Amino acid sequence: MKKTPVLSLKTLHEINYTGCLDVTYDSHCNNECSDDDYCRCSTIENIKIHGVSLTAAAKVTVDTFFFKKDPMYDFLVYAVERIFRKNHVYDESSWDVEVNSGYYGEEIGNKTLINADARKAVFELFQLTSVEDIMQHLLEMEYGYLLPSLQNVKFDILEISLSDVVRSQLDHAARVDAKHEKYYEGHTLPIGIVTQNGKEYRLIDGYHRVSAALKESQKTAEFIVAIKV
Repeated sequence: MKKTPVLSLKTLHEINYTGCLDVTYDSHCNNECSDDDYCRCSTIENIKIHGVSLTAAAKVTVDTFFFKKDPMYDFLVYAVERIFRKNHVYDESSWDVEVNSGYYGEEIGNKTLINADARKAVFELFQLTSVEDIMQHLLEMEYGYLLPSLQNVKFDILEISLSDVVRSQLDHAARVDAKHEKYYEGHTLPIGIVTQNGKEYRLIDGYHRVSAALKESQKTAEFIVAIKV
């Protein structure tokens, strides 16, 4: 079930992501104040974005159009976060930070996403009407095709012991493990997609996130599980 805002590229552009960005700036007084107690002429300069929480930004995006009770909600947040990462939304160039005039000089206004590729991908994602369509669309977007093992499946989110997760691509796992990628530390969304094989789960997508979880000594984590129907 969607909320009242009508989904469009325009409404996606209008979302305010305050709270998702770590922004700093310099405030400069022009020494034109008539009041000794307050500066009313300050200007904002040197705006810098030092960090972007892609998880928080994904949740804000989905929250704008969908209720949390929607069965697709958690899968949409996962998918939007992946879209944002694929389209480098963590780069400063993806954002616009508004500067508005106030009674006490200039002040920071809305923080909006200006990455057109990311907005277009989210717009296309939000047209889908089932969890299965969302996940298959996401995997095709990331890899260009859908594995046979991911066809005719339904998806669920389950808490799984990391010791039960098999990383079949051993060379890729070793290369990933050798890296230290801080941007996956503290990841709070499902950390990968797996297929179930008896008591074991074969990792399909999420090698970097699983590696980060193992390095943080996590015992369990949430995964999106593809279940044959």
